[in-house]
Amino acid sequence: MWNARKLWLGALLSALAVNLYAGSRITAEVQTRPAAKLNAEESRALSLAAAEILKHVNEARMAIGKKDMKAAGAHVDQGLVLVKIINETVPTFQVETTIKAGQLNYVDKENSKLPIVPIYDELQRVSVMAPVEAAKKEASKSGVPVAVDVELIHTRADLNVDLAREGLQAAKDSIQKDDSRTADNALASIQTGVIFNYAKMDLPLEKIRENLLLAKNLVDVGKNKEAKAALDVAGDALMDYEKGAGVSRASESKALREEIQKLSQDIEKNSKGAADQIMGWWDKVRKWLQ
Repeated sequence: MWNARKLWLGALLSALAVNLYAGSRITAEVQTRPAAKLNAEESRALSLAAAEILKHVNEARMAIGKKDMKAAGAHVDQGLVLVKIINETVPTFQVETTIKAGQLNYVDKENSKLPIVPIYDELQRVSVMAPVEAAKKEASKSGVPVAVDVELIHTRADLNVDLAREGLQAAKDSIQKDDSRTADNALASIQTGVIFNYAKMDLPLEKIRENLLLAKNLVDVGKNKEAKAALDVAGDALMDYEKGAGVSRASESKALREEIQKLSQDIEKNSKGAADQIMGWWDKVRKWLQ
């Protein structure tokens, strides 16, 4: 967890030195350098893997509720496999910490992995966020401290894979001891530990993302007229987004909106290559949210 904290600190500092005041007797600097970046397909696959963990967590809790500990154990094992897959995939960052005081100079270099994986619910055939929201509500009613944003409206959800691994392993150990209550509590902690992020500015991006994926799915089944309608909704949402975006991002948004409008005009006659083009736009909007 210390590595994760240092990595977060490096990201927040954005490779800038931390000076408490001018002429500080001590200065600190944390720099992070990604060893490699995921491509768009890999990023989507990583998100799907994180979402599948939550799906198995929910299925395991349902099995425990039915006193089917064997089925619960199977779902927990599946979740642990996915944790290993994610840990093999997430990019490695080199974290360099430098602390200076007078003539003394401390430098530490290490490799670390960011354990936070974003989840995009619209990529799933069935929502994995609904059980998470239910678990958060239940926890808040019982007095358990849990980060719940404005009535659980969120523009992004993140899974801490390290915490998920700990919860799944604890559940596995408890299932082996036939301790259903402890196992269920361990699994519930994974759901309540999902981080919901909310930003009013991001609401149009959510709408854009969802309608772009809807358009892509409609194209896949030959419903081009309906896909056009979804693209038009995405274009309108982009216009709303531009009103509050900075100059540079508004310019990017306008360019994207014009591309979407062009495809919308042509898609009923020719949808060849449209699905890939739309998913490229989806990935661009995803990066804006991050």
